[in-house]
Amino acid sequence: CYEKPTVNHTMRAVRYYLKYCYENGFMNTEMFYQASQSPLTTGKAFTFINTANEVKKLLDSIDLGNPCGIRDYAIILLIARLGLRSSDVANLRFSNIDWEKESIRLTQVKTENPLELPLLEDVGEAIINYLKKQGPKPIQIMFCEQVPPYTINPGAVGALVRVHLQKSGIHLEGKKKGSHTLRHSLASRLLEHEIPLPVISEILGHTTTETTMTYLRIDIAELRKCALEVAI
Repeated sequence: CYEKPTVNHTMRAVRYYLKYCYENGFMNTEMFYQASQSPLTTGKAFTFINTANEVKKLLDSIDLGNPCGIRDYAIILLIARLGLRSSDVANLRFSNIDWEKESIRLTQVKTENPLELPLLEDVGEAIINYLKKQGPKPIQIMFCEQVPPYTINPGAVGALVRVHLQKSGIHLEGKKKGSHTLRHSLASRLLEHEIPLPVISEILGHTTTETTMTYLRIDIAELRKCALEVAI
């Protein structure tokens, strides 16, 4: 249920922990090279992305007549419009939203870096509608399940995105499925609107533009238009 980059980073940590234990005498056997590695094929995982029309089709297909549908709509809108990761959506709290300044401020779970994004009108309306329908909450986390322990984890966020993608009738063969699909789509649309790559990286919460590049179907001509001038 985990993405290949997550498996790769986790196993990397495990391997170096085993190496540390061996070098410091906590283990008698060198296990570093025995721990499995998850091969990453750069450029293949993110080849296909959803178009803006497909994102609209996805949102239109969600049933807003039940509490779970209203919740899922707000969650998917946060990912599709703002590019939030599943982990950040699952960890989103009431205190992260500044209604007066119309912004969302949070510390990213994956990078531990601060992130501030505008609270777009449709996103704000979806959250308000969700809060009205859900009533008082037993926890301070924004999105939760209907039964104890109420908390919703990142895996569940990705799963509900996949479920709604399937229900929407969008053709998914060969495409990245889950919340990353929506992040790729947002990155692509921003690039099409000639938003500079460093700005796209900032929106997605990436520490480097190299990471953002893997999210895009690279169009060299369009990227040249987005290039920032270098002062001489």
